[in-house]
Amino acid sequence: MKRKCKELKQISRGNLAGFYGTFILAMILVSMIPSFILMPFNSVFQKEVIAYVFKPGTIITYIIATLLVTLISSILNAGLFKLHLNRARKSPAQIGDLFSQFKKRPDRFIVSTLLIILISIVIFIPLIIVIFFVFTNFFISLSFKFSTLSLTPLILILCLYLVTIIFNIYIALRFSQYLIILTDHEEYSAIEGLKASWKLMSGNVGRLFYLHLSFIGIMILGLFSFGIAFLWIEPYRIQTMVQFYLDITGQIDQQLANERRIEEEMGPIMEY
Repeated sequence: MKRKCKELKQISRGNLAGFYGTFILAMILVSMIPSFILMPFNSVFQKEVIAYVFKPGTIITYIIATLLVTLISSILNAGLFKLHLNRARKSPAQIGDLFSQFKKRPDRFIVSTLLIILISIVIFIPLIIVIFFVFTNFFISLSFKFSTLSLTPLILILCLYLVTIIFNIYIALRFSQYLIILTDHEEYSAIEGLKASWKLMSGNVGRLFYLHLSFIGIMILGLFSFGIAFLWIEPYRIQTMVQFYLDITGQIDQQLANERRIEEEMGPIMEY
């Protein structure tokens, strides 16, 4: 059953009621741990930027550090999904779940995240090539005092940019479930998780895109709280995304059927 956004959000609010403290703490940890790890690298890099000094070694070190922190964050986010999955299934949800995936073949999350990053880079290569050739030709013509830049290549760049962004969003939505799938299926490899996400999202891309858009209003309101409201908004949003996953995999229907069966079995016992 494909539930509407309103119903998924209603289920999410019910699941989080009385448990927001745990999920707020989890959000703070997921945000702060990568920030603390990256802090010394940020400090050195920002000092060089301010001083207009760009050392290749510093730039390379910063890029590598950022990549490593991104990979660590993917494991933490998988743990965050585990926490939300447990709550969605009415199982005990504890802060320890946040770090549980470091013990559950973390290489799966690292490899799959690297592949997603690689795919994103490949998608942008045509745009980068076009921009390079357009501006190379412009600077060559500038050296011969033909400095007029035609609107045609600029329009081409703009159109290609829009197509690239739209295609990248589509690909991101098709692979959007890979972390939660790998968390939910410990037996899956990185490739199997990506394939499962691609297959699962067939016919559901529009629904997920609309679900993301439905949070724009509350996020805009959150900005007026100087970001404090996001401590409540983010758990609500993530729990809704988990409910979306459970819905498209049929697990919500299965859970409801099990609950009805238990009620029917308990009915005669209660009457007795």
